[in-house]
Amino acid sequence: MLFATASVSSSARLVSGCSGSLGCLGRLGLQFDRCSRPWACFVELNRCSRPWACFGELKRRFPFSAAQVWGARGGLKIVISVVFPLVLQRFFENSNFAAICKKRGLHFIGPSSEVIQKMGDKIEARKAMIKAGVPVIPGSEGNVKDLAEAVKISKDIGFPVMIKATNGGGGRGIRRCNNENEVESNYERVISEATKAFGSPEVFIEKCVLNPKHIEVQILADHDNNAIHLFERDCSIQRRNQKLIEIAPSPQLNEEQRTYIGDLAVKASKAVSYQNAGTVEFLLDSENNFYFMEMNTRLQVEHTITENITGVDIVQEQIRIASGLNLRYKQDEIQHRGYSIEFRINAEDPKQEFVPSFGKITRYYAAGGPGVRTDASIYTGYIIPPVSYTHLTLPT
Repeated sequence: MLFATASVSSSARLVSGCSGSLGCLGRLGLQFDRCSRPWACFVELNRCSRPWACFGELKRRFPFSAAQVWGARGGLKIVISVVFPLVLQRFFENSNFAAICKKRGLHFIGPSSEVIQKMGDKIEARKAMIKAGVPVIPGSEGNVKDLAEAVKISKDIGFPVMIKATNGGGGRGIRRCNNENEVESNYERVISEATKAFGSPEVFIEKCVLNPKHIEVQILADHDNNAIHLFERDCSIQRRNQKLIEIAPSPQLNEEQRTYIGDLAVKASKAVSYQNAGTVEFLLDSENNFYFMEMNTRLQVEHTITENITGVDIVQEQIRIASGLNLRYKQDEIQHRGYSIEFRINAEDPKQEFVPSFGKITRYYAAGGPGVRTDASIYTGYIIPPVSYTHLTLPT
């Protein structure tokens, strides 16, 4: 049985002592659905003396910041887990990729392509949550047709508002507008960002929740629509809509709120027949109202702090669920202990308003010690490419 979370195809074979050149992986490209031997290039992985060098060209064309590859000797029993994809929507949240995996007889470690499509479309996700009785932020009923409609909807909702990419995520394709003039100046800008980042110009409008707390809930669900939550993470400390520090569980919630938001996340999961690991994100306003914001149909980098407080190996559970097994935990068996904090170390220049900073890492010392976990793909001498996420390492 083959499992995949993200990959590209090739008909070449990895060979011992390879140089990491394009020839090693053959003609890489998104030919996954047309290649007759998509996994042949990994047959010799267990005998390769420099297995990571083979990903040099792959990382250039499809830049991943980290990847884990396990190879079984003498066969094609491969599990590929791209932990920090730099263009998330192209793989983990790409419904086409999940559909191609199914077509090729691979078990995609994640939800079905239909669910990825539905929850990746912010409008469809809103409709599903409204139908399920999960509170959503007031906003447009569908995509905005043009600037005139954007202005009208904004006035009806009341300023400030947020213009958002319908297929967006990761803090991109989103602008706050405090008045009509800002709607007019930002509308085309968001469309441009959405088109470049997500391949779709569609946008919608939501009421801007002032001074919100960003709370997300980790869920697990199996093929029989059994679902549980693993408590929440507080992602309120951000810069430019990008998370910087995550805390689990949220120190801002009491037990009643914790139970309520956990139940909401499970309800959201069951409403769309979700399978595998996912994250339901909410905003908490100053009056303690929770609003559904979006659902990430993938494993997030901050899952580590949830593992720390619950003792549940989420990646292992993903693989079990993809294998067809039911959840082995009941909700009352999930307990949280203590707190866990994750810091995102980014390649940014604080002297230049935190613009991305690329180049060679001349010295690197990883965080460590009792109770410290570090997830990273960098090392001394690593060159940060000019087209990359700025995330480098995630000490927890």
